[in-house]
Amino acid sequence: MNAQRVHTLLPALALCVMSSSAHAKQGTVAHQIKQTGKTVYHKTTSTLKTAAKTTKKVVRSVAATPSWAKLKAAYDYDNNAAADIKETPQDSDSAVVVNLTFTGPNGKPVNGIFMRPKAEGVYPCALVLHGLTNNKEIAIKLYGQMLLAKGVAILALDAPQHGKEQSPNKKYWSDQVYTAAVHQGDRNYRRALDYLTARPDVDKERIGAIGYSMGAIMSSILGSVDPRVKALSLCVGGDPFLAVARTRQREEDYDVCPSLFLGHFAPRPVILFNGKTDPVIVPPAAILLQNSAQSPKQVVWYGGTHDVPTSIRQKATDWLASKLGATAPAKAAPANEPPKDKNP
Repeated sequence: MNAQRVHTLLPALALCVMSSSAHAKQGTVAHQIKQTGKTVYHKTTSTLKTAAKTTKKVVRSVAATPSWAKLKAAYDYDNNAAADIKETPQDSDSAVVVNLTFTGPNGKPVNGIFMRPKAEGVYPCALVLHGLTNNKEIAIKLYGQMLLAKGVAILALDAPQHGKEQSPNKKYWSDQVYTAAVHQGDRNYRRALDYLTARPDVDKERIGAIGYSMGAIMSSILGSVDPRVKALSLCVGGDPFLAVARTRQREEDYDVCPSLFLGHFAPRPVILFNGKTDPVIVPPAAILLQNSAQSPKQVVWYGGTHDVPTSIRQKATDWLASKLGATAPAKAAPANEPPKDKNP
């Protein structure tokens, strides 16, 4: 066989060898293809099942959010029941001060303070709601005194498990304390509104609320379920609880999610103040509450944390006093000096 013939037969020989080898492996390749197909099918099916479960869970979660009627009903109370209100006047040179105790809708005692400018008259009034672990005295010091100076009467209550009820051994940064404070606390404020609207020195058509932190959350809910509240000023409020409620799927968790309520406050005005670097009510939680509010609303971001600076507290109280049509009380005239003795 000459070299030319060998060269001619090489491609054919190679083709035969490849063909023979392919025949030998044909069963193996087909098996591998079949197995790969099964793997892909099972993985795809598993992924689709997981996606379907996730979708169903989300749909169930959204569907499980209580209706507005149900949310609102969580704050119902018997306004015909006797509140057994006891008033104890307190001496003050600058204001009329009345210490209050009454029976809350859950049958437990509630402590509060009512204050108004000294001069006789009919005043607009602001509910002043404190933060978690705080009390009514702190709320009055931070916000109430500013409002009094603008001619606004104020009323502040201790939230449940706060103030006189606060125990130094109790863990206050817990959802149990928060839930009780918000839910029962707002029902206590509804009863306090009965008291306010019956006072002859309070204009029942000019009642607003200002709240700090938990107090802002409480105010969002209170104003939305009670039409007697005409304006809301909310400092460092937010809704860090809605995600938790959707995860746990407990009805009582939804009852204290302010973003499910605040939209129903419209068309009454609301203003929201939040700190850009707040580590407690972080911006996403603040934005959730802000976005739930409807017009007319104002949103104010300030460069700061959860401790509201004096300038922002001043804006928050100025805004509320303006919305309530307050007039700053006239300053008392200085007392006449006794006549001087002309004799040396």
